[in-house]
Amino acid sequence: MKVAIAQITSIPNPERNLRLCRTIIQKAAAQGAELVAFPESSDVIFGPGCESEDERKELKRTKAFIDGMGLAAKENGVWVVFGCHMPVLKVKSRDGETWHFGITICYDIRYPQLFSYLRARGAEAYIVSTAWFPTTRRHWDPLLTARAIDNQAYMIAPCQAGKHHEERESLGASAVVDPWGDKVVRLPSIADRKDGQKKNGKQVPMSNGRTKSPNAPTSETATDYAHNGDGGKTLHAPSGDVELGSDGSWEDLGEEDDGGEGCAIGYAILRKDKVEDLRKMVPIWDNLRTELYGKPEGR
Repeated sequence: MKVAIAQITSIPNPERNLRLCRTIIQKAAAQGAELVAFPESSDVIFGPGCESEDERKELKRTKAFIDGMGLAAKENGVWVVFGCHMPVLKVKSRDGETWHFGITICYDIRYPQLFSYLRARGAEAYIVSTAWFPTTRRHWDPLLTARAIDNQAYMIAPCQAGKHHEERESLGASAVVDPWGDKVVRLPSIADRKDGQKKNGKQVPMSNGRTKSPNAPTSETATDYAHNGDGGKTLHAPSGDVELGSDGSWEDLGEEDDGGEGCAIGYAILRKDKVEDLRKMVPIWDNLRTELYGKPEGR
């Protein structure tokens, strides 16, 4: 099953945001994606000019966005997920397989109990719609990898990227991680740029045909992050901020009318046999020390 992750920069303009999301749905469907996952707050990220709490909770605006996304999903024959909670979403793919997706949001990724709860209900993949802050960028990749390995499942993590307004920005680094903990696709991150990398979408070839990991440290440089845990210094990778596995690809939306720097679509092919084979080969859930750790709720 082919899925797409949308990396966007929502701004305090719901109409523009909806146009961009609809464009991404059309492009993803044209590339054969059956499910398109969007970050949280895809409809709008308010700026300092929004003083009223009532304005933030405007149901008419929210309904217009949901209706517009629903229409785009129907017109293009795809599933669309954006910023919601639900136990497990069952999706029958075009090849006849049924996938079970656990649906979560952003900060949930810090709590492994939720993912165990969803695994006990059949989750084989998780969608984590996110708007991650750059100050905790060091946590993002390890948490994604840990949840994939813990649950022997795919992690599908679309993230907001770039500057939403003068007071807020998001990390990017949207990714799909497979059950082994390997990245299928990883999109650009503003941390790459802030840490000295050029935002050029180039890939650094490796001997196995993949791209060099953007997390591979090569040198130390000063950074303007206040909370990076290393006293204002960070190790950064060589220029080249996109990572692809053999089942991944990506599309740059930087030149789109409603796109911009960091906006992109990532594509990943999910393989059910990869989940099933790993769970048989390494049956960690069949060997839980329940007397020590307790029994996962719902199992």
